[in-house]
Amino acid sequence: MIALVPDDVDKRIETADGDVLGTVTMTGTETTYVDVNANARSTFRMCLERGGGGELAAG
Repeated sequence: MIALVPDDVDKRIETADGDVLGTVTMTGTETTYVDVNANARSTFRMCLERGGGGELAAG
């Protein structure tokens, strides 16, 4: 699990390969809100379907 903090707001969320999935808009104690790129929805769906095995990073 990735713990994001308020300093991560406005940072991009990327896959390990550098594909930009979205931008952090707000962080909370247990929830992070991301403005998802329209073309990234299928990537998120794929990660969720296989149990979250893909690596994501704020950068």
